[in-house]
Amino acid sequence: MANLVIPSDATVQAATITTSGYNTARVNITAAGDLAKNTFAVTPAGRLYFLSNLSGKIDVVKTNLDGTDRQTVLAGTGNEDSGSTSLLASRDWKYLALLSRRSGDNASVYLIDTTNNDKLTTIDQGNADFSLVGWSGDNFVYQVTRNTISNWQAGQQALKSFDATSGETLLLDQTQASGTDQSNWMGAAVRLAISDGQSGSVRQELELQLQLCRPGFREAGRARLDRCRRVEPQDRQIIRRGSGHADRLHRHRHPAV
Repeated sequence: MANLVIPSDATVQAATITTSGYNTARVNITAAGDLAKNTFAVTPAGRLYFLSNLSGKIDVVKTNLDGTDRQTVLAGTGNEDSGSTSLLASRDWKYLALLSRRSGDNASVYLIDTTNNDKLTTIDQGNADFSLVGWSGDNFVYQVTRNTISNWQAGQQALKSFDATSGETLLLDQTQASGTDQSNWMGAAVRLAISDGQSGSVRQELELQLQLCRPGFREAGRARLDRCRRVEPQDRQIIRRGSGHADRLHRHRHPAV
């Protein structure tokens, strides 16, 4: 509780309440008013950032924690896609990752630095599809699929980390592939081991390349396995080695031929 002195001829006096850790509050003090009339609430310091289409476009907006002092941080261009526009804040709200199609046909990934007057920086862009993964401290992780890279080329999909403090981007992982065109690309190397079930010795080891881009590749692969059935006692195991496109570990048992 605080005691205030206001001019004797004033019925209402405008005032400002400030205290550490709270937002500034502008209030009106009623002269000779009771305690209820001169009780005011203050809001902890902090800002909320969110997407809003109140203007008819998708804007990035910020307010105080109680919704007051609304400001537009980044006005929408009208080209945004409501289904794909995303805003993801770091745990301390220092940084925001924005996925937005502000121009053209493809969305870009942006950084909004709330500690530096809401400065906007482009993280990644181009003819690609992006997916926001999340924040780890000041590092933002996202996935990108490049439409300009064919599926028979390495790096069509990549997982990246962007350091908001240094502005550096780190490649965490990317897809691997090999080939010369769409008709013969190889997504994974699969080893076929045909072993003798009695002695456990390996009779034969073949290297097969499954052409994963073609429909029905599993059926084609099994047909090739059947040509090896004369090896007894037909204990066959496909061992996954390489990309996630390969068949999961499974065992085929066939009767002796």
